Amino acid sequence: MASQDAMIKATRGHAELRSDLPGRTGTARLVGHEEAAKVFPRIYDRVRRCSPGFISRSEAWWDVKRLDDRPERRRGSGELNRLLLEIDGRPVGYALYRIKLEWDDVHNASQVTVLEAIGATPAVTREIWRYLLGIDWVAEIHCQLLSVDHPLFLLVQRPNRLHWRVVDGVWLRLVDVGAALSARAVTGDGPVTFDVASDPIFADNVGTWTVEDGVAKRSKRRADVRLDVQALASAYLGGFTFAELARADRVEEIARGSLERMHSTAST
Repeated sequence: MASQDAMIKATRGHAELRSDLPGRTGTARLVGHEEAAKVFPRIYDRVRRCSPGFISRSEAWWDVKRLDDRPERRRGSGELNRLLLEIDGRPVGYALYRIKLEWDDVHNASQVTVLEAIGATPAVTREIWRYLLGIDWVAEIHCQLLSVDHPLFLLVQRPNRLHWRVVDGVWLRLVDVGAALSARAVTGDGPVTFDVASDPIFADNVGTWTVEDGVAKRSKRRADVRLDVQALASAYLGGFTFAELARADRVEEIARGSLERMHSTAST
């Protein structure tokens, strides 16, 4: 497991932004399928390039996985809403959501389900969620697949009322350890050396690897840490730190202090 996801299920009255936040900025408007298919992928790619674990998406992926609005995909909800946020006329964020209208004689059980909400900056993310949390005539707001460090948790007045639930997210298998470590920047004081102690499938991954100046090579250096390929995958996207894995007996610190100076960052 390389990352965790968060799910929320909150009543609209309890999911309000903090009152001390800056005032509303930008312009939000609903757009059609064609404009969304043209603009949303560009915004997503801007965020993807600086977000570990985000995958590239083909045009077919967008059509089938995100923008398909056939009735059988709605699961009792309404049509797909495509929200575009612009600042100074520039597209900077978007959200995809559906509204399910449900009423009985006493209660409003209507809900908005957020399928995806992407902002190019923290301020844009705040404004996207200001809009989503302010949709009228719904009782609840639901969302899945938020990162566990998503700013929404600290943007609202009552985080405990979001019914924040954490589940497993991305599962990752490193096939080529050398290529994988070269594709990620490992920051620290000088080179970082891993002793990959075991890999039950790909024996070529086992051994000592030193990462220096963005390149991973076989090495005879004394290792900073010893771990198996599964633990390395758990730390690869930054979802878990080497220190967290060490506390769970998944990583052994060889060089004193190495856990404090090691952490993974997105490659440039």
